[in-house]
Amino acid sequence: MPEIRRQLQSSIPSRTAVVYTLVAGAWIAFSDRLLAVVVDDPAMLVRFQTYKGWLFVLVTAVLLYFVLRRQVRLLEQKNRQLIRHEHQFHQLVDNAPLPILIQTQGTFAYLNKQALHLYGASAPEELLGASVLERVHPRHHEDVRKRLHLVNEQRQSLPVAEQTHVRLSGEQCLVELSAVPFTFLGHDGAVVFARDVTRQRRTEAVVQALLRNSPNLISVFDAQGRYVLVSTESAKAIGREADQIIGRTFADVLPETLANTFLRRTARIIAGERPLTVLDETGGANARRVLETSLFPVSWRDGRVELVGAIAMDVTQRTQDQKKLQAWHDLMQDIIHYDPSAIAVLDREMRHIHVSQRFLDDYGVTQEVLGRNHYEVFPDIPDKWREVHKRALQGEVLKSDDDVFIRSDGRVEYTKWLCRPWHDAEGVIGGIVLYTEVITPLKRVERELRDLNRKLENKVLERTARLAEANQELEAFSYSVSHDLRAPLRSIDGFSQALLEDYHDQLDEQGRDYLQRVRKASQRMGMLIDDLLKLSRVSRAELNPAPLNLSRMVEQIVATLRESGPGRAVTFIVEPDVMVEADPALLRIVMENLLDNACKYTRYVAKPRVVFGQRLVEGNQVCFLQDNGAGFDMAYADKLFTAFQRLHSAECYPGTGVGLATTARIIRRHGGRIWAEAEPEQGATFFFALSQDPGSA
Repeated sequence: MPEIRRQLQSSIPSRTAVVYTLVAGAWIAFSDRLLAVVVDDPAMLVRFQTYKGWLFVLVTAVLLYFVLRRQVRLLEQKNRQLIRHEHQFHQLVDNAPLPILIQTQGTFAYLNKQALHLYGASAPEELLGASVLERVHPRHHEDVRKRLHLVNEQRQSLPVAEQTHVRLSGEQCLVELSAVPFTFLGHDGAVVFARDVTRQRRTEAVVQALLRNSPNLISVFDAQGRYVLVSTESAKAIGREADQIIGRTFADVLPETLANTFLRRTARIIAGERPLTVLDETGGANARRVLETSLFPVSWRDGRVELVGAIAMDVTQRTQDQKKLQAWHDLMQDIIHYDPSAIAVLDREMRHIHVSQRFLDDYGVTQEVLGRNHYEVFPDIPDKWREVHKRALQGEVLKSDDDVFIRSDGRVEYTKWLCRPWHDAEGVIGGIVLYTEVITPLKRVERELRDLNRKLENKVLERTARLAEANQELEAFSYSVSHDLRAPLRSIDGFSQALLEDYHDQLDEQGRDYLQRVRKASQRMGMLIDDLLKLSRVSRAELNPAPLNLSRMVEQIVATLRESGPGRAVTFIVEPDVMVEADPALLRIVMENLLDNACKYTRYVAKPRVVFGQRLVEGNQVCFLQDNGAGFDMAYADKLFTAFQRLHSAECYPGTGVGLATTARIIRRHGGRIWAEAEPEQGATFFFALSQDPGSA
């Protein structure tokens, strides 16, 4: 629009005036002469001159119409071109990849899209008319005022400067700016070109921090081997300061051999544009170091690698550890390979990792198995083995002491095996280990032993008969002793009680005490006789083993104890359905003795508690009875199951000391064992295990 206005003020008026002057002058000069020649009558001449004047006006109007019409069309065409150019200019500036803004008199007059994005504005109205200083950090205000004076008043172009600007959100950013003078809408100002370098400066700061603090040797160099960046550790390794290395070549700072090596490696990176990793050994025998160096392209220009980066890491310890690990791996391989047992180590996919030679020999394997799947090596393996492997991979430990293995030729072999998982460094199951042993010769020896045992059993039967005869004689003697001893004891106890009742007033306190002691001694003597007879009968009683629900028996005994001592609140916890194979009558004696002891030794505990159950000990199911009573010192545990041996005073805990001896004898008669674990005042736990075949005990 200013261009059109300028043309209207200059070109069109001047052109029109010139054309009009030329036409008018020619008309006046030639029309009057022509009329004077053609018309002689003055009246007619005046009339024709009038006509000539109107014709001049008409012709002048037509000429002016066409001249002005042509000029207007030209102006309209130029106006459209100017509008199109202005639109293209706005598109170019608005969509420029860098922020561009115009300031006049120190205020924002125009901002393109990138400039709006720089300050976090969604529309130009948020910034137009605002002072430029509002978006500049206060520490740069004085410098910005000087630059505004230079560009606005002295019309000087401004070089690039870095400033901290503030977005509308309050966030700070680093900006590089340059400016050139520019008049916008009649006001002096400047076009400002900006570039947000916040991320670039942060990246540079990170790179510098990495170069200063990284323990690795980091450097960047060009195709000629000239250093561009050097880390602190890399400079130390070279023996110079970093600023003394940057700009210099390999040949300037490195030994000739090493410089040539790096030049060759750099050439390989530039030629192939692929990373390269190499191992280098440095130092002498006492200070030997192994460096793992990675070289890689950093930047390109015109399709060629411009810079190459190198990172060297000290891997001396890792290399030594790898060698040690490989040595241990080889040692384990040799140990397993030459182990006299049949061993196979497999991963989770059932691929063989290690196998012993014995394993290959026992199963007739002649082909290479390492790395191959177990089921590929043994395609006819039974389904039960696949299930064993699956369960072991889930964490179970499975074993068999007597399994049947049928060879390909039909021979039956007996094996003993163990299958268990192995775990990696993170504790995750990495596979399984299979131990097997062919025990066919042992089975043959077992058969021979069974034949020998049958012969021995016949001899045992003969001796048993003689022993039974001796036991009958011993039982008759015990009955006689019991009968002959009980009568005097009853007399002593009875007459002592009669004296206390009938002559109570004639006896002094000391006399009555003596009689009470006599009664207690005779009663204790009676209890000892009963316990001895019970112990004797236990040793001679015939075993009649049968399946027994021990939990149910314990519950019955507990009910009886509660009836006999209703004043005591003992907590009994009984694990359900503990099954054993034993003589019910004898095992009831065992449980009565153990439960009676548990109740007895918890009488001084505030909250007595007794637990019965079953647990796995060393691979065997063991019954236990636990209490929280007086306990005992394990130093005297060897006396616990001996007759008449007591670990506590009879005044606090009465008894004869025969009950646990009877219990131990019953357990031994069942082919089992009994033991206890305890601490003083911390309670005691009694364990007992019965033989798998009680009838053979």
